[in-house]
Amino acid sequence: MRRLSLRQLLRPDNLRKMKKIIKKGNGRFRVFLIWLFIAACFNAVLYFLYKDGEAGTYLSEIRKKKFSGEHIQKPAEVKGIYATAYTASSGRFLELVDFVKNNGLNSMVVDIKGPRSEPAFFLEDESLKKYNFNKEMYKPEDIISVLHKNNIYAIARIAVFQDPYLVEREPSLALQWKTGGVWRDWKGVKWLDPTAFGVWRYNVALAREAYGRGFDEIQFDYIRFPSDGNIKAIKYANWSGETKKEEEIEKFFAYVSQVMKKAEIPVSADLFGLVCCNNDDLGIGQSLARALPHFDFISPMMYPSHYSAGFVGKANPAAYPYEVVKYSMEKANEKVAQTAASSTVSLAKLRPWIQDFDIGANYDAVKVLAQIKAVSEEGGEGFLIWNARNVYTTLITN
Repeated sequence: MRRLSLRQLLRPDNLRKMKKIIKKGNGRFRVFLIWLFIAACFNAVLYFLYKDGEAGTYLSEIRKKKFSGEHIQKPAEVKGIYATAYTASSGRFLELVDFVKNNGLNSMVVDIKGPRSEPAFFLEDESLKKYNFNKEMYKPEDIISVLHKNNIYAIARIAVFQDPYLVEREPSLALQWKTGGVWRDWKGVKWLDPTAFGVWRYNVALAREAYGRGFDEIQFDYIRFPSDGNIKAIKYANWSGETKKEEEIEKFFAYVSQVMKKAEIPVSADLFGLVCCNNDDLGIGQSLARALPHFDFISPMMYPSHYSAGFVGKANPAAYPYEVVKYSMEKANEKVAQTAASSTVSLAKLRPWIQDFDIGANYDAVKVLAQIKAVSEEGGEGFLIWNARNVYTTLITN
């Protein structure tokens, strides 16, 4: 028997036919037909949500799985730094733990993918074991034990759609050239297809395991379409170009929300800083308003060096960190208020990434603290300090 979709069931002609059939029946038969129609609609909804049988099974299992890792309570305001998987696997990790303790901070964001986007540790989930690299960079239980003993909140960072390692393992999940073959950007980097469900499933399963192994929160990054390269030549798995990119990215947001929030896993997202000020999707599918209902925290990357000349009226925005972050936070708060006015769900809180690297200006303690001041004045949930080399400026001196 052919299964009708919800859209087909609710077509005007089908509704008219159903109305005629119900009218012809007697009382009990009418009740039966109405019940049958409601059941068909409900079945169609379930089929729409879980039309991939594997997806339905996966969602069911992922919600039932029990966590083994112990977690600590989130600080009232998260104040953290970033660590690569390489740093987490080296002696510098303990140096960063001391830095957090000695500088009035309380959190650390740690990559759970390595330099090639390979899993940084051996995965135990049966659906993920085949993606294990030939060696692990660190054991999550080991570094989390150190963090928790020092009352440091542990956040696992996952770069989602830029993942050359998964492209190598699952080329069918990669963006493709319309002429055939795996697409690359101008730098030669291969990207995963943001519309492919298999990509969503892999990263959410990875997130689920990271939380189960003890990380206190999951942070998704690189949740966007590529911005560089011949993007007009890309063939997508489930996107014809008729809908907006931001609508397609929101489908991933919604999937993350559906799985992670129902499993009571704290979840955050990194977005470009310009989402706070712009009303478009930046050409990559990122919209602050569309992300707010699906995450607990949003971390716009408000690095002053990344804004164009003329932003906030400054020729070199990098030299004015307070003004840049203050204005970005103000605009972000306006978008939160606008979204809240028409939303029926709680919205994410703002926890921006701020700059501690020397691009555009020399970033000393004065400039880092100026950004922290701006975030605090605008009611941010906290802040995260970014330096790709994990070398940070001392904020508190004796």
